[in-house]
This record gives sequence, structure tokens and C-alpha cells, in this order.
Amino acid sequence: MTETLTEMTLIGGTKKVITTTLYDSGGIVLDLSGASVSWVLSPEGSTFNILTKTGVIASPLTGVAVVTVDYGDTLNLRGKYLQQFIVTDSNETTFRAAEGIVTISPAIGVLQ
Repeated sequence: MTETLTEMTLIGGTKKVITTTLYDSGGIVLDLSGASVSWVLSPEGSTFNILTKTGVIASPLTGVAVVTVDYGDTLNLRGKYLQQFIVTDSNETTFRAAEGIVTISPAIGVLQ
């Protein structure tokens, strides 16, 4: 079972640090020791990724992973997307640990 993340909204072209705790199918915190994490973004209803970011494991024993989405990553994106945290564990097994919806709205005006 893949954990469902709370729906997130972003304004295109802004930096966002995403911090989440990842759980196994039984609801127990994942031990991320020796693992790697990535975050992927796909247009809702599509099967291809338009953005992949390498995550940082902030606290392996408590399953905390952090991904930074930079300014240019979402600058030209609009609409609803599916986000997924992909884990490759120490045994090289890859699985989707969490997923959820991201809505990206256009920036209005220019920031000074």
C-alpha cells in the first residue's frame, strides 16, 4: 500500500522544500538506512514523469526524507500533477512509498 500525501498547492516558479515521513504498507515508519529517495512529478492521468528530483534522507531511522523543488522546476507548469516518493532500499528494491496531488498555479505579476 502506498501512503497518500496531503494535497499540495504551489505557485509556479517558487522554491518549495517538501519534508515527509515515509511509512511501509503496515503503517510503520520506514527505516531508510542505506536507501535513496527520489521525488517524481507527472501530469495527472499520465504515465510519464516531467520532473525528477533526488531527495535527501534527513533522518534514516525515522523515515524522514526531504526534496527541494527549485524556482526553475515549476516555472512553466500549470494544473494538476501526481507526485510520488520513490525509495530504493539497501537491497536495491525500488518501490513507491507515497503519492499525492500537486496543484500548480501561475504566478501573477513580477516580484521585485
